[in-house]
Amino acid sequence: MLGRHRWTSLSCLAERRGPGWLQRPARFMSTEEIKMLRFAILLSACVLWAAACGAADSDSDKADSWGVWADQDQTNVYAFLENNDFKFRHKQQGKASTVTGAWHTALGACWSDKNREQTGNLLMYAGIVQCCMSAQFLGNNLVLSYVWDKPGGAASADPDRLCQNRVLKRLQAIPKD
Repeated sequence: MLGRHRWTSLSCLAERRGPGWLQRPARFMSTEEIKMLRFAILLSACVLWAAACGAADSDSDKADSWGVWADQDQTNVYAFLENNDFKFRHKQQGKASTVTGAWHTALGACWSDKNREQTGNLLMYAGIVQCCMSAQFLGNNLVLSYVWDKPGGAASADPDRLCQNRVLKRLQAIPKD
């Protein structure tokens, strides 16, 4: 098909332009225009990269995904607040105790010491307790899976059962005591 049309045939073009036409670069733009085009492409790439980095910021995602979560009977309430503030309320026999601290989320934020075979993406700090959890949003639930706590066993002792496997539902606010 290429050879049938006079204007698209390479042999016809070669005949019209003379020998060696394929080896000579076309001079459509001056050197200065090429430099400006390269600069414009580079500038556009930088702007797109900056926009993509801003959109992928984990802090901007926190406001939408995180918040206040509780188990079904609201015995345990986890509040992942702005500025990485954290509150955990545990209610037992009608009495509520609340601990405050901080939280951090990142892919691979923590891992087990056993060949790093189990990783967590959520670190919670409350009082002397540090918790490494794997957090997943499944449907309308936030599922927390235990990886480790420090000091060992402290987080599962009464009254603050912070570092335990949980299936949580979103709340609008921290419930009143």
